[in-house]
Amino acid sequence: MSSPRAVAHPPAWTGTRVARPARDLAASSAFYRDLLGLQPRGGFEDHDGYDGVFFALPGGGELELTAGPVASMGGFRLLSVDRDAFTPATGYPDPIMIDGIPLMDRVWLSADTLA
Repeated sequence: MSSPRAVAHPPAWTGTRVARPARDLAASSAFYRDLLGLQPRGGFEDHDGYDGVFFALPGGGELELTAGPVASMGGFRLLSVDRDAFTPATGYPDPIMIDGIPLMDRVWLSADTLA
């Protein structure tokens, strides 16, 4: 007979911070503050060449926007989206599922250095 498994609970101090690079910190801050209504929580200036702003997220998390040396920032640029690319009409079996989510659209990206 096996003993019941203990359920792990995160410590009370566990929190979430989402960090996002921004090309224009002032414009990005205005978007999250003025259009989305997030409350500023503080920020920093010239910390190893970076500036940043923190916003409170619903549920207790935090969003950090950071601007700094462009060479260290990177991401992807959306080039195009082919809607309903994976259907029987385009030669694919129906449905194609990935982790229970139907595959429908093809997305084309390119590397972007945020320059």
